[in-house]
Amino acid sequence: MRRGQIIALLNNGTSLVNFPFKVYFSRGEGEVAISVPKRNFKRAVHRNLVRRRIREAYRMQKASYPFAGECNLLIVYIAKEILDYKVIESNVASFLQKIGGMASDKVD
Repeated sequence: MRRGQIIALLNNGTSLVNFPFKVYFSRGEGEVAISVPKRNFKRAVHRNLVRRRIREAYRMQKASYPFAGECNLLIVYIAKEILDYKVIESNVASFLQKIGGMASDKVD
């Protein structure tokens, strides 16, 4: 996802908070961007670990939600600590389910 697409998503997209994520989404090509703020995790190795866990959890869950290929997503990790993969996976499934409920009427 390019910078312009991310800015448009932040300005025009719908958002929801499902701890440990804040998710912005809108109808689009099905691209996904994952952000892990440097202010919460100073070491790149920790940011990359969290990013890999989120990416894998999304990859495993997206087949269960057919709308996932039709929405642009920006997933921002807002927790201050590194959570276990199982917690991340269950929360990814939870926000995908919430987006699925909103997809029919609230997504542009």
